[in-house]
Amino acid sequence: MILTKDIRDVIILLNQYLYGQGKIMKTTFISYSTHNKEIAFRIVEELEKRGLKCYIAPRDITPGKDYACEIVDAIKTQDMVTLIFTKESNISGYVLREINSAVLHNKTIIPYKIDDSVPSDAMEFYLGVTHWITAPDFKGGLDALIAAINNTSVQNTEESAVHYPGPTVLDYAEVKNIGYDAKKIVMETIEIDYLTLNNDFTINESIEGNVDSWLDHVSNYPELYSLLVKDDNIIGYWQFVLMNEENYNSILRGEKIVDADMLEFYDFGGEFYCYIAIMPILKEYENNKNMMLLWDKLFSRIEDMYDRGIAIKRIGISVYSHILEKVVQSLGFTCVAKNMADGKIYDADISQIKNHPYLQKKYPSLCSKLNGEKK
Repeated sequence: MILTKDIRDVIILLNQYLYGQGKIMKTTFISYSTHNKEIAFRIVEELEKRGLKCYIAPRDITPGKDYACEIVDAIKTQDMVTLIFTKESNISGYVLREINSAVLHNKTIIPYKIDDSVPSDAMEFYLGVTHWITAPDFKGGLDALIAAINNTSVQNTEESAVHYPGPTVLDYAEVKNIGYDAKKIVMETIEIDYLTLNNDFTINESIEGNVDSWLDHVSNYPELYSLLVKDDNIIGYWQFVLMNEENYNSILRGEKIVDADMLEFYDFGGEFYCYIAIMPILKEYENNKNMMLLWDKLFSRIEDMYDRGIAIKRIGISVYSHILEKVVQSLGFTCVAKNMADGKIYDADISQIKNHPYLQKKYPSLCSKLNGEKK
């Protein structure tokens, strides 16, 4: 028999009373690989018989809502996350992104290990010294899991005063003032990628990278990132890499995806090729005004670099939204290929961009410098 959500909630409340002696018990988000769907739903059934309320996809996804947004919202609203850890979930990009969101939003993660798989480096990075629950058998493991859920304290999420109501574009040093370090920035940007690229594009760990692979890049080269912030939350960003011509051309041909290892040492100046790996904005905030805030910051950064002897010969960008595509087309960029994530690759010579009326009006000093005029 298929239970409706309302009937299921009533049954859970009754079980909460029977097993919890009238006190409301904890809620948990269930993270699992679809390869383990049968065992995951069996675990949920037993947990809910004991009065524990579980959120599990696709059962609890609201019809018509964006799947990825629903998942992230569910993680935010549950007390904790239970990871059904198997060899399949260990290599699942979807599971890894759910764990990324759980860590980002300060949720306790309870890993429930039902086979002898060894955690991948990426999974180990997120879980660290977390206490693992191993299931020697179904009942024994389940009893240990229920005890762990009931004994887990719930994080207090008191709201603090807002420093940046925004939208405004901030640098790394500025977002540190509102509690963002390099690790949190990378986790937040990975979540934004997941929320903005989820349905129409191919996104996985080999394309996206993971926290560990981008952490040094953010820490050591913070000027290659800028973050669009509203109410102290990151809602969009851009990130670029300065590289040599060979890597740049391989990206333009769609043969490679941007990664941190392509970065050229640029502190002593020189001529480089700039590739903007991504410029996403959360869908509810994506509009021309917010998009141009990011572009304004980018052009300002290019001018700063020019003053330090860092010249950019060409600019490329991966495009994943209609609004961004209209902007790059209006700036004179040309679509040259598709990348491995099915996004469009646009390219422009800096000589094309410097003569654009918008730049000449907004950044006359930058255009003068690019034209070789003396300050």
